[in-house]
Amino acid sequence: HNAAALRAAGYVRIGVICFDLGIYSDLSASLREQFQNLAFEVEERGDRLAVVPRPGVYLMTPEACGGLEFDAVIIAGADQGIVPMPIGELSREGYLSTLEEAFKELYTAVTRARFVLRFIISPSRGPSELLLPAISSGILSESPAR
Repeated sequence: HNAAALRAAGYVRIGVICFDLGIYSDLSASLREQFQNLAFEVEERGDRLAVVPRPGVYLMTPEACGGLEFDAVIIAGADQGIVPMPIGELSREGYLSTLEEAFKELYTAVTRARFVLRFIISPSRGPSELLLPAISSGILSESPAR
């Protein structure tokens, strides 16, 4: 598991930002099982629990991560078809607004990491179209799941 490897490498404060609400509860259960009293859920932006700089693994949605900082961040579910969220038929302006919001959420999530940033992407969906330029330019590198 990525969070366990990061903890073993000495990163004591880890943020897990989940874009895919379909995997959120399974991810929460897995983190609680693995890290027990060091696993926390950040329920809303400005949650006091996460603001206090104490060791642990913090799970949250992109909406809740603003203003927080972690030694390492794992972004889960920034997949094609999830980011940006499909909303059906939109006008050009509606699509651009949705795209802009997705960029803002992704930017906020990425900038929560002090030292390490990792993405967990579904192999069947692949990375979000928003990540493709960073992958093709070499800013982000792909590696198979361990």
